[in-house]
Amino acid sequence: MRDVTVEHHGGPLPYHRCPVLLLESLDIDQLIFDRELPQAAGVLHHCCSYKQGGRNLVILTTAPCGVQSGDRATWFGLYYNISGARIYLHPVGLELLIHHKALDPAQWTIQKVFFQGHYYKSLAQLEEQFEAGQVNVVVIPDNGTGGSWSLKSQVPPGPTPPLQFHPQGARFECPPHCGLSPLASELSVILGSLTFDSRENG
Repeated sequence: MRDVTVEHHGGPLPYHRCPVLLLESLDIDQLIFDRELPQAAGVLHHCCSYKQGGRNLVILTTAPCGVQSGDRATWFGLYYNISGARIYLHPVGLELLIHHKALDPAQWTIQKVFFQGHYYKSLAQLEEQFEAGQVNVVVIPDNGTGGSWSLKSQVPPGPTPPLQFHPQGARFECPPHCGLSPLASELSVILGSLTFDSRENG
């Protein structure tokens, strides 16, 4: 096997074109939880029971890394860590735009903070405005209660809507030559009303 990177790309592949690797993800996780989140410990404790060093929150990335060629800045959302399947349906309303283009993780920074509908320059600015009473915080319980915590409907389901198939089996039976019209009709969401001739030689 031979490396064709130089042949295909005219030189070594730039770092920003590489996908985010596991080690980079671990470095981003460390950046967020060990270096950045402690700057907003007050507001995060108030809204989502955050404790420094605790792991009740997890991050989930978005794609792509940036909006133009050469960017390596990614939005990371914070979610409650209560799902065993690692599919998080419980956001806390905090997203961080991490600039991670530098090869040295110590140079990575947060470019923007989005918290419950508002943008901030940094987590320190968010904490400062929270302490000044300028941030309206929606408290999100971490015990899985409330309507926003589940995709399960709060009311029982109604009757089964009309379907193109019958999941519980056929709802009717028409024996041959029962005297019904040889025409069958169907209402399609895409095509509208359809009529079929169901006679043997029709």
